[in-house]
Amino acid sequence: MNYLRNLALVFFLFYSQVLPCVAQSSGTSASNLNLSFEYIGPEEGLDAGYNYWVKKDNAGLVWISSINGLFQFNGTEIKKYSAEPNKPNSMLGDNIQSNFFEDEKGDVWFATDEGINVFQRVTDDFRTIKVVDSNKDTIHQNYALFHIEKKGIWLKAEESIYYHNIVDQDFSFITSTKGVSFTPIIDSTGNVEHIISCPKIGASGFEWISRISDGRFVAEKYETQLEKGKADFYNNALVRGEYIWLIANKGIVRFNIKTREKKVVFRSTEKTGDLKCASFVKDHLLLVGSKTGLWQGDVKTGALVKVHPLPEEKEALGVSEIYIDPDNQIWLSYFKQGGVGVSWLYNLSFDKKLVGRDKNEIVSICKTSTDQIWALLNDDKIVAFDQVGNELGLDSTLCIIETSAIKRLVCDTEGGVYVNIDQAIYKYSFEKKAWENIFQFGSRIIYFDSFRKDELIVNTLKGFFKLSNLSSWQAQKIIDNPSVSNAFYFFVDSTFLFLPIKGKSMLIYNLSKHTPVLESQINIDFDIYDISRSRIENNYWLGTDKGLKLLEKGNTDFQINPVVHSILNTGLVSNIIEDQFGDLWLTESRGLIRIKHQFEDDAVLFTPGNGLPSKNFSLFYSKYLDKTNKTIWLGTDNGILKFSPSKIDELATDHYPLINELKVNGVDFAFEGDNFELPYAENNLSFSLECVGTPLLAPYQMFCKLDNFDAEWQVYDPAQLVRYNKLAPGKYQLQFFAQNASLVNSKTHQVDFIIRPPFWQETWFLLLSGIGLVTLVFLSARLYFRQKIKAQQRIIEKQLMLQEERSRIAGELHDDLGSGLSTIKFLSEKVTLENHGKGDNTITKINNAAGELLEKMSTIIWAINSQNDSLESLVAYLYTFAYDYSEIHGIYLEANTLSEIPDVEISGEKRRHVYLIVQESFHNIVKHAKASKIKMHIKVDDEVLEITIKDNGQGILTKKKSNGYGLNNIKNRVQKLRGTISIQEDNGVEVCFSVPFAQQKL
Repeated sequence: MNYLRNLALVFFLFYSQVLPCVAQSSGTSASNLNLSFEYIGPEEGLDAGYNYWVKKDNAGLVWISSINGLFQFNGTEIKKYSAEPNKPNSMLGDNIQSNFFEDEKGDVWFATDEGINVFQRVTDDFRTIKVVDSNKDTIHQNYALFHIEKKGIWLKAEESIYYHNIVDQDFSFITSTKGVSFTPIIDSTGNVEHIISCPKIGASGFEWISRISDGRFVAEKYETQLEKGKADFYNNALVRGEYIWLIANKGIVRFNIKTREKKVVFRSTEKTGDLKCASFVKDHLLLVGSKTGLWQGDVKTGALVKVHPLPEEKEALGVSEIYIDPDNQIWLSYFKQGGVGVSWLYNLSFDKKLVGRDKNEIVSICKTSTDQIWALLNDDKIVAFDQVGNELGLDSTLCIIETSAIKRLVCDTEGGVYVNIDQAIYKYSFEKKAWENIFQFGSRIIYFDSFRKDELIVNTLKGFFKLSNLSSWQAQKIIDNPSVSNAFYFFVDSTFLFLPIKGKSMLIYNLSKHTPVLESQINIDFDIYDISRSRIENNYWLGTDKGLKLLEKGNTDFQINPVVHSILNTGLVSNIIEDQFGDLWLTESRGLIRIKHQFEDDAVLFTPGNGLPSKNFSLFYSKYLDKTNKTIWLGTDNGILKFSPSKIDELATDHYPLINELKVNGVDFAFEGDNFELPYAENNLSFSLECVGTPLLAPYQMFCKLDNFDAEWQVYDPAQLVRYNKLAPGKYQLQFFAQNASLVNSKTHQVDFIIRPPFWQETWFLLLSGIGLVTLVFLSARLYFRQKIKAQQRIIEKQLMLQEERSRIAGELHDDLGSGLSTIKFLSEKVTLENHGKGDNTITKINNAAGELLEKMSTIIWAINSQNDSLESLVAYLYTFAYDYSEIHGIYLEANTLSEIPDVEISGEKRRHVYLIVQESFHNIVKHAKASKIKMHIKVDDEVLEITIKDNGQGILTKKKSNGYGLNNIKNRVQKLRGTISIQEDNGVEVCFSVPFAQQKL
């Protein structure tokens, strides 16, 4: 296999359906075929066993028969299938006896001597069929398959033709036959109408088998002699239109299907030998002489032109079959020792000249004043061509000067021809038909080129000279620089002279002035082999040993820039020509490259496989662009290449890049279609890329890019392992395409895959987790609120119980203690009345104490009674107290009225403190202020109760002690209520305090 891969790297073939690469019409010359066969044999893996039939399927796999098994070739490797009797789903024998046929599912049918075999593509194994005749006997040998339909197959078993219905699994006998090679003729409805049966080797004539009106088939024997008195042996037949082309050993017979008219179209000769097989190439036939090679025949004239001789080592093998596949490849099967040959049918209009000479290396090319193309060969000979390309017979004595070696051939702008030998320059006189020595330099000439008519620039060991013909030829030294005395130079136009020096720098002289001026010196790190002016003004293309460069002249100086192109950054570019379309043609170490004028990444590389005489092009001025005829002439080491850019067809490709042997975490992974999914832990991928449908022996590269991973396209050789490790979960898109040796890309194939996240990052898990979390929060909140409600219920129940208890205590205090104190007070008052107001002092004290106790008890009862736990009750109680107290003590009370009192609960303790603050304030006024008027203002705002009490008394500042005023008690109570208090004196005393309350709905 290594040898096969090495061949693949050497021999250039396209990938797919190349442009029509055969002779283009009946008027196309047979010489347009450029055939270059490569041999595939035992060294590549084929058994030396009569490889007769070759067929390429729709997947691009090539099937090759033998007597030792079946071979499958994918373009780089050969795989063999053999009969294994003890293994199920194996072949029936190894001796293949028919061509290959592909059905709608992609399965491949063929016959071995022992039965019908079907290669099942999906399972990579076989199922087999044997004929069961009308007597229920099974036929075990002598099989051949020759046609397949949607529902059945046509085959030969023993000496009979059968039809096998694939659906019903039954066999129908068609007719008996002596033939071994069969060609069906299909009518417009797709049914087999006739069968051409060619006999065994050594038997003459052929059988014509036809369907008759009742559906049966009848056979007729035909004898057709191409040479009188000699039997002709028919090998096979081709169907084309209304004719059958019968290939006999002595020629080709055209047989009219309807009229049965026969006509001998080609006859074999001693040169062609016996004709073995044939295939149509457009309107021509490509015939094989069994030992002489390939011949192209004109079906109108019967002329045969040899287009490819068989190599001597293959002549003894003999050619048994020719096959042109859908990708326009020609296959030859070598009969005896095994193996196949393969070549492309090219028609790229490359025209090689000087064919047949022993040494064809070209030194120089130029166009003369007589519109002839002259070329200097490496053997010091000059040959001439007309512009069409026909070689002209120049007098050899006129093309050889003395015995010295000619170094260079140059034409000036008017077509004058010059050569140099050692120290002398010669010019050819077309009038005298002789070479004239026009100047003898005193040192060896290194290089020279044309300046304009009758002017040359000559570089010698003693400097640069301008050689011009005024009245006579004179040399003027123009550059005296020792560092350039041994350098080649490039003279692109009449303005600049470019002098590269040993790959380190380049001097640019301006020749537009009387004396050349060094205009620029540029440092370089490459060797220059050609300079060509671009269509863009002041731009020049540089061909170097490191690819193509662009030399641009700015306002002040020259600058070299690399060409941004994937194929032009490496390789030796030796010749540059810009054609009439603006396309660049470059001779490079790999062959001939064309770059479109848009300079997009669509370069095409042509090699000897495309018809080039060689990929080794001559250096230094072995090129010529014929602008008149729009042709390009290029020198090679194997002659001149001449072509017209407008006639070079595009190279197309239609092969199929695929993933091969995908492994996930080191384990084989199979998938169908263009997408697959993987678990998050299976994120290490390795695979190779190949073109299953690639044409044979085509060297190519695979380009691969994984979106969101690779920043740029990665390049791989076929079968090279591609690895992507530890890919993060997510969606990926893998794109890949193949690029063949012509730098033509296939279509980009795309495979989408997903690496699923771990289950805890999956949507379903997150969704369930979210639902679970919400449920948990809901249940927790529900439990919390239930507990809180229960706690609140317990608090409410306790509060209710406490309120009931407070109400009970208040009731008992009122009923029991209150009635007792009232009785005491009543009795003490009665005693005093009975004594006419002169009661005992003790009785008076008892009466006063009882009154005070009743008053305090009344306040306590009001405070602890839960029915009074409201702001409205508190305000009402304060107003009642204020009015009653003021009236008892003869003081005028001025109090505000609240229009709205919030429905707010106030605890008994807080009510009692507020009441006592107000009570203390009033007591202080009565005891100390000597006031006649009190103002009380109650305000409720922002959950704050504010009470202001102001008198018009004498104030407290004149007193030495204010503690007696009871203010400390007031301040302490306000502090307990977390309120604020202010006491001010202004024509009396003003006490203002505020306490907060919690607002709750009752």
